[in-house]
Amino acid sequence: MKGKSTTAKSEAERLRLPAGLSPADEARWWDEHKGFWRSVEMPDEVRPPQPARRTEPVMLRLPVEMTDHLKREAAKRSLSYQTLIRLWLQERLDSSAVADELPQHRS
Repeated sequence: MKGKSTTAKSEAERLRLPAGLSPADEARWWDEHKGFWRSVEMPDEVRPPQPARRTEPVMLRLPVEMTDHLKREAAKRSLSYQTLIRLWLQERLDSSAVADELPQHRS
């Protein structure tokens, strides 16, 4: 019998998650292939430490209709409404900063 060597790469290529599985079928596939990640040579991801962002609590009084609308919009995105507010404020500040850097046209 000739020696058959299976490298980690060929093992990983052999073990491909089939496309189009239902969540239950995918879970079953992972249960049956527990050694998959041991067969793949992947370097550990190393991220440099990020400095902690300083935050400050802010209290706003908003109309009930506005908070209801924010909560609906946030739910569509699977976010909390506070996170959505933070994201939208950051987007607005970013676009304002870009606009401030553009040359102003006077008529």
